[in-house]
Amino acid sequence: MSEYIIIKRQHNDAKILPVVLVHGLSGNAHRMVDRSLAHIDRYLKINTLLIFPTYVPPYQFLYDNLDGELLAEVQRFTRDRSAYHQKLCLYGFSAGAQFVHRFTYAHPDRVACCAALSAGSWTHPNGTFSDHPGRPGFLDRKPCNIPEVHRVAHRKARNGINKVRWITGCGRKDIRYDTTRAFHANLKEAAPNTRFISFNAGHRATDHVYKSVFQEFQRFA
Repeated sequence: MSEYIIIKRQHNDAKILPVVLVHGLSGNAHRMVDRSLAHIDRYLKINTLLIFPTYVPPYQFLYDNLDGELLAEVQRFTRDRSAYHQKLCLYGFSAGAQFVHRFTYAHPDRVACCAALSAGSWTHPNGTFSDHPGRPGFLDRKPCNIPEVHRVAHRKARNGINKVRWITGCGRKDIRYDTTRAFHANLKEAAPNTRFISFNAGHRATDHVYKSVFQEFQRFA
């Protein structure tokens, strides 16, 4: 069982929105809390159940049923439908983006909004795998060189991703920019309700990223 940090923030009597924030490759839940909480205070001023998991590679590919585990963890807190929205908002940057877009492909009916930015690898909606531009042969090296990872890396999105609000993007100084642009173009064909954020940075999430994502999440309160 993975570690989860759960933070409930309630300002009024409105329904509570579950928001999942997934860390990058060298991160964990504690670092994600430290990195994002000030931005949440500034831009996400709604009732939220914040869910910060700690996962280990190859979590980017939902390895070992991490998607099912996450859904079960969310369900523990959100059984009261009168108090909680039943669809999630997801945010991930870098390896976290790999997790959240593949999670949304597998469970589009459970997701209101998916924000996936600056992923090293992408799976396009038709199942085409886009390799890491700085590490070719990503799937041929440990811990990704196993059948379960390869299946998820090439798995098509389920019907319903067109009903999800998508946000993707990348820093213009990041080597992942062109592959993220290509992913966005293909995603937009399958899910027209898609936005691209281009920002002036390398491989890091800026205040502009958090502001854009969290203000979008507020629409689902």
